[in-house]
Amino acid sequence: MNSLRKYLLLVFILFAIHASSQVKFYAEVPERTIGKADFLQLSFTVENANKVDDITPPSFKNFQLVSGPTQQSSMSSINGTIKRTISLVYVLRPVRTGSFIIGSAVASADGHEFRSDPLTIQVTNSSSATPKTTSPFSNLTLDELTVPAANEYDDYIIRKGERVEDKIKKNLFIKVDVSQPSCHVGEPIIATYKLYSRLKSQSHVLKMPSFNGFSVTDLERPESFSMTNENYNGRAYTVYLIRKVQLYPLQSGNIVLEPAEVENKITFIKEDGRPKTKSDLYDMMRDFADDNMMNADIVPEKVIIKSEPVTIKVNSLPEDNKPKDYKGAIGDFKINAALEKDKLSTDDAGKLIVTIEGTGNIQMINAPIITSSGGLQFFEPSAKENVDKMAVPFKGVKSFSYPFTATAVGAHTIPPVQFSFFDNTRNEYRTISTSPITLQVDKATADSKRKDIKGINSIPTLLERFKWVIISGFALLVVLAIWLNKTMQTKESKDQLTDINSQVEEPVTDEMVLKKHPLSAVEEVLSGNDPQLFYSTLNCSLRNYLSDKLNVPAEQLSRKRINEMLDRNNVGIGTSLILCSLLENIEKSLYAPVIATSQIEDDFEKANEVISLLEKQMCQTTVNL
Repeated sequence: MNSLRKYLLLVFILFAIHASSQVKFYAEVPERTIGKADFLQLSFTVENANKVDDITPPSFKNFQLVSGPTQQSSMSSINGTIKRTISLVYVLRPVRTGSFIIGSAVASADGHEFRSDPLTIQVTNSSSATPKTTSPFSNLTLDELTVPAANEYDDYIIRKGERVEDKIKKNLFIKVDVSQPSCHVGEPIIATYKLYSRLKSQSHVLKMPSFNGFSVTDLERPESFSMTNENYNGRAYTVYLIRKVQLYPLQSGNIVLEPAEVENKITFIKEDGRPKTKSDLYDMMRDFADDNMMNADIVPEKVIIKSEPVTIKVNSLPEDNKPKDYKGAIGDFKINAALEKDKLSTDDAGKLIVTIEGTGNIQMINAPIITSSGGLQFFEPSAKENVDKMAVPFKGVKSFSYPFTATAVGAHTIPPVQFSFFDNTRNEYRTISTSPITLQVDKATADSKRKDIKGINSIPTLLERFKWVIISGFALLVVLAIWLNKTMQTKESKDQLTDINSQVEEPVTDEMVLKKHPLSAVEEVLSGNDPQLFYSTLNCSLRNYLSDKLNVPAEQLSRKRINEMLDRNNVGIGTSLILCSLLENIEKSLYAPVIATSQIEDDFEKANEVISLLEKQMCQTTVNL
C-alpha cells in the first residue's frame, strides 16, 4: 500500500512538473477600454518554448500601426522553476470609436502550432483615466521656474510678418544619426532617431521607422523616450529619444531607412498679447502651460513632422581571396575546440565542443564543418549562444556540440577545425583554426554488458506481475503482423503488375528516376521546423541539379555563369528571373535569424516550378538542336 502511495505521489509530481513547463501562447494588452487618442500596447507572448520559429500576427483592422514588431525575451527562475518568454510587441492607435476585435495570432514553437485568444477592445471618445501607453512627450510645466529674462520665450511669440510654419521648422524637427553611411553586408550600423524641440508641445509618435532589409535590435526600449538637453547649431534644445537600433544589413544595395512621424500640438502667443514686465511674463507663462487656456492672444497649431529618409549604401563582400568555407561571418573572432572526455571505448559516444567567441554578427554564425574519418563518425551539432545584444557590435560566445562515435581502437587525431570570417577593421578575409586533438579509444569491456544483464535480472517480479498483459500484447502483435503480411503481399502483386505494364510501355532507367526527383532530399526536411537545415539542403540540391543540367562544376556556379549558361541554352528570361530570385532568397535566408514558415513553403514551390520550367525548356532546346 505504501509503495502504491509513493508511486501515485511520483506520478503527481511528474505531472505537475510537466504542466508547469508546457508551452503557452497568449495575447495581452494593459487596458481593454481606451480613448480614441490613446495608444494600445499589444504583445504576443510564447512561454516555456525551447525554439520559436515564427509568430504571425492578425490583421490590425480599425487600428493604425504606430511601431513594431519589437522582439523581447526574458528568463526567470523562481523556486527552481525556470520560465522563458519571447514576445512580439506592437503599439497601435485606434482610427475610430467602437467595439473592435483583434483576432488570433499564430505561433510555431517546438514543432507545434499555437493560437492566442482574440481580444475585444472598446474605443471611446474620452481618454482612459490611467493609460498604459502614453504620449512620450509630456506638457511643459513651469511650477519651478524662476523669473525669466524678457526674451527667454521669444520662440513662443508670433510677431507681425512671421509665419507659423517657419517658426515650427526652426524650433521643432526630427534628426536621424547613423554611425556610418555605408557598410558591408552583415556589418552593423547604429541608427538614432531624436526629436529636437524648443517649443511647448504635446507630441506623440504616429509612425515608427521600418527597417526592411535589416536584422534589427533595439538598444533602448522604444517606449522609454528618454530626454536630454543638447546644443545644435549654437542653440539649446530639449531632445527626446524616439528610437535607437543596431542594424545588420541582410543584402547589398542602397537601402532606405524610412522616416519617423510625430504629431505635435503647439501653442504660440501673438505679439500683441506679450506682457511688458518680467512679473507679468512669469504669471502669463504659468497660465500658458495650461492647454485649456484659449483666448484671442493664443494661437494653437497642430502639425505632423517627419524625419528625412536616410540611405545606407550596403556593399557586397569582396570576391577576391574569399575562402571556400566562408558563410557570412563578419567581425573579429577566435575559435577553440575541446573534447567532453579525451578517453572512451568503442561502445561510448563522445562530444566535441567547438566554441567561437568575439564581436560581430555572432548570432548568424553557422556550425563549422567537421568531416568524419579515421574511425570517428560525427553527427549534426546542436548550438548554444550567449550574446550581449546591447554591445556594438554584438559580443559573445557561440558553441557547437558535435556528438560522435568511434569504431576503431587506438589513438585518433581530430584534425584542426577551421572557421573563416571577414575582418571589417582590416577589410580582409581571415581563416582561423583550432589545434589538433588526440583521442584514445579502447575496446569495449564486458562490464557494461554484465551491468545490463544484472539490470534485467532485477525485475523478474514485474514480469511475473504483468505476464498476462505481456502475453495479450504479444498475441495482438502476432495477429497484426499476419494481417500486414497479407496486405503487403497483395500490394506487391499489384505493384508487380503495374511495373510489368510500365516496362512494356517505356523502360525506366536510374538516370531518369534521379532527374524526376532532384528535390527529394529537400522534401524530407521540409516539415522538420529547421529553416537553416532546409535552406542549406535546398541550396546544395539546387546547385547540384544546375551543375548536372548546365554541365558546369558546382563551385563555378556564380549567378553570372548561371545566367550565361541559361541564355546559351535558350531558357526564357522569365525562368531566369524566377531562378535568380530563388537563389537570392536562399542566400538571404541562410543568414536570417527568423524565417517565416510561409516563406519556406513558397521557396520550395518556387524551386519545383523552376526545375519544371528548366526541364521543359531545355528539353525543347535539345530537340531543336
